[in-house]
Amino acid sequence: MKKSASVLVLLLFLSLGLSAFSIPLGQAANPEYSELTSPEKVLTVLEEVVGLDIARYSTDLEFYAQAPFLYFEVLPQEDVKYTLESNESKLEVICAFADQKLRSLNIYINDGSPITTQPATIPLEMAKDFLDKYPTYSEASYYSTMRSMLDNIEANKNTTKTVENIKLEVTVTANRTDFRWKYCFNGVETTSKCVVLNFKDGFLKYFIDTWKLYTIGSTDLNISEEEAIELAMNAAENYSWSVSMGGDNPPVTVTEFNIMGVIETDLSFGNYPTKNESRGGNPLTLYPGWHVKLYFDKLYPGNVYGLNIGIWADTGEVNDISTLISMLGYPDDIPEFPSWTPLLIMLLAVTVIAVSYKRKM
Repeated sequence: MKKSASVLVLLLFLSLGLSAFSIPLGQAANPEYSELTSPEKVLTVLEEVVGLDIARYSTDLEFYAQAPFLYFEVLPQEDVKYTLESNESKLEVICAFADQKLRSLNIYINDGSPITTQPATIPLEMAKDFLDKYPTYSEASYYSTMRSMLDNIEANKNTTKTVENIKLEVTVTANRTDFRWKYCFNGVETTSKCVVLNFKDGFLKYFIDTWKLYTIGSTDLNISEEEAIELAMNAAENYSWSVSMGGDNPPVTVTEFNIMGVIETDLSFGNYPTKNESRGGNPLTLYPGWHVKLYFDKLYPGNVYGLNIGIWADTGEVNDISTLISMLGYPDDIPEFPSWTPLLIMLLAVTVIAVSYKRKM
């Protein structure tokens, strides 16, 4: 089951302490795209795909971090940061490559408006234009299907459609439009294997492509929701967790608790984010799994009100158990808990409590 993992690219750049240097303009005579360095690939995509008028900017390559850094401990990773500046605008561009393939591109407008070689259009047309041009440089076959999925949909309207194993979700807000393609099999999705185009105020905000990096290890769904709940209940019987009481006080180990029921279940593709913990030794290979959330009759030491139990849907193996914690007392309405506001998350983030757990499976 995939645990959340965040990559703070800017902190990585700062920790490297690399000095800034410049890349010359006028790259029209570049060799084939696959032979370019990652910084050169960034400028090529910005000019040929995004549509920035690179010739009107000075370009400073502020950071370029290369191997031995690895993406999820598996693939060689490179990070690139550019500052583009002209009399009319200033942009920051942060990109990440995995296995020499562009994984993410983020554009930050620090001043003015981007200088482009063509007038801005509605986000739907910009997304189509991006997917018409980018396959020349990515050499990925799945872009053809993703591009065709944009046909016959209404502009500026939320949309969901599925073609084969690709699910498209279009989300429109006041000044943003998000196009997100996710891997989907028989209604089971993953957020890891995806392609995303996000436009803000008429310009590309970010692009993500992890589709080519992840593989699906199994699509067998041998465990039903009812069986997953039963497996979770059995696994919880032998579970305990320890809570640090602070100071010289010994930790408290909780072994007795009463399970009242199930808050929710979720079925998705995932894996552990670390190589040692991941199933099969590769966190980039995804497997179907259940998350079963159980709730207790009251709060137990550590402000624990339930358990989140992970079960592989193809093998039935219990692969993870973690505690559910509430700092605002026992939830009044358990089924509504997942919709609590970001205020709760913020309160949890600033509350210091050391909770460790062990598995007895």
